[in-house]
Amino acid sequence: MALGPFGIEKALHILGENADVGVKLLFGAGAPGGDADIQDAAEQGSMYLDTGGNQYIKKTSGSGTDKWKRLADGDDLLNLSWRSELVRALTDDTVSAGSVDPTGFSDNESSLDGNDFAVGEYLISDADGTPALWEVTVITSATDITVAAASDPLSDNDAFIVRKYLPDTPAAQENMALVVYNGSTMLKLADVDWNFATGIELSSGYTPGSGDISSSDTVESAIEKLDGNVDNLTSAVGVSQGDTNMGTYTGSLINDNESTKQNIQQLESEAEAIRTLSGTSSGDTDLGTFPGGIIADNEDIKGALEDLEGAIEALPVPISGEVTGITTITTINTFLVDSFDSVEWEIVVFEEANPDNKKSLKISAVHDGTASADATDFDRSTFARNRVGSNFNAAFSIDLNGTGTSQTMRLRCSSSTAGVTVRFRRTTIL
Repeated sequence: MALGPFGIEKALHILGENADVGVKLLFGAGAPGGDADIQDAAEQGSMYLDTGGNQYIKKTSGSGTDKWKRLADGDDLLNLSWRSELVRALTDDTVSAGSVDPTGFSDNESSLDGNDFAVGEYLISDADGTPALWEVTVITSATDITVAAASDPLSDNDAFIVRKYLPDTPAAQENMALVVYNGSTMLKLADVDWNFATGIELSSGYTPGSGDISSSDTVESAIEKLDGNVDNLTSAVGVSQGDTNMGTYTGSLINDNESTKQNIQQLESEAEAIRTLSGTSSGDTDLGTFPGGIIADNEDIKGALEDLEGAIEALPVPISGEVTGITTITTINTFLVDSFDSVEWEIVVFEEANPDNKKSLKISAVHDGTASADATDFDRSTFARNRVGSNFNAAFSIDLNGTGTSQTMRLRCSSSTAGVTVRFRRTTIL
């Protein structure tokens, strides 16, 4: 008779030495649970094999399918459909649409509350029973959130990265977990501790770049863009990597070694002071109105300065000078007859041999010339006569010289004294 496999009906019970308690190796069709004599009575740690090739381990003593966890196999890993939703937490508690208090989850040992969620994130409930995917729509309070059924419900082999896997111990809840929905329950494939990121090395071809980061970037290309953008930013600001202030300035307006905000604050204060000095208000684009007639209203500063410049240039320019060694009649100053009608000179004259002998006087004169006719006559007045020291000879006269556009009126002086000096200033010319 040929050899065949050894047969055991229902279960194999593996006991400890001289013990009545151990674990069982069970077999059946479909998921375990519900067989009070065998499956429900099996000790924690027992294994169950079904006719579909699935393996289960009993994680918790007691009756019911929820006490068993199906073990992931190669097909689970190959056929996973990774979902992009950010699942903030997974709990074994059931949830209904509406207000939910995460602090009340029976398996919540990490003090998870409403503040840990954000609108648009997700929650998986009843993970060991009838799992459901919920979208967070409102952060109601520090403890409560509002959820609605996800528009794309769970399907077989949907896999997620869960930020907080609440059925774990409190310490493990701070890490992430990879989970998959097998069509009936959520299975945890692995824990993920992102501290392993300290071991990720950049490639030898790493080169800083620039530009916006997109979904097509790898982690390295995204870091390259961040690196390059930071380099460009520090260059544009005028500082170097690692600098914590703006360095030194050549002027005295901006303080050295301060932050960008502090420097901008200084510029703002100076700008406000200038605005106050100009007599304008925030947002003004001109200087407003003036009570006089020289500066036009509603002009900018350049326009107002041009008005003042034009008015000043239109004023007669005072002319002064000195003529020395006068004995014979000498011309002291002249002006064009066609340009002006009247003139006034202030004069000081002193004897060069005895400079403490001085005279001062003013002379004004007017002629009858016009732009179209030469002057033929003039009149003059001498006033404000003053003298100190001994008297000496110094005679002043006015005459007309030349014709046409070159005709001039001249102030002249002569002296019989052995040399006098005349200092003058032409103060008014009209």
